[in-house]
Amino acid sequence: FSIFDNDALTEDDYLCGAKIILQETDDLKCPLMTRRGRATGFLLYSIKWKEFDEGSRLKGAWKVNVKGARNLPNKDCSFTCNSAETSDSYVVLRPAPDVFHDCKYPFEQVSTVKHNDDNPDWNETFSIPVCHEGGEHLKGAFDTAGLEHRDGVISTSKNDWVERLKA
Repeated sequence: FSIFDNDALTEDDYLCGAKIILQETDDLKCPLMTRRGRATGFLLYSIKWKEFDEGSRLKGAWKVNVKGARNLPNKDCSFTCNSAETSDSYVVLRPAPDVFHDCKYPFEQVSTVKHNDDNPDWNETFSIPVCHEGGEHLKGAFDTAGLEHRDGVISTSKNDWVERLKA
């Protein structure tokens, strides 16, 4: 998880983050760390596994519910810090590069922005799909659609897709 402060006129500020392991869990408090390694607040979340039907192209999905965060740092202070100004925070969920090092198409999912709140409540659920081992189901789906794959690489040529859709 990474938590950012949304800024309308400048690049968004990184507030803090945490790495988690995808495993089923009830409500947990996870300590958040700044880039400099300083502890700052915590994230509230839970994770559930959703198994898909046997014939599905996907094995299932992790359902990550981000409930909220507490004691986030305030990045919206200017030279004259107004105590009424606080961060406009949002969460970004993305796979860690050290876990998905061979992932050609990394993804990220982003929550809504909670304005002026250092203790935001999101209560948003993100789905992280999981393929069957080896992706054999997906290869079969592409065969059915008439798309070529060689050694697990699917043709992503725009012309290939357009021609297949015309057929």
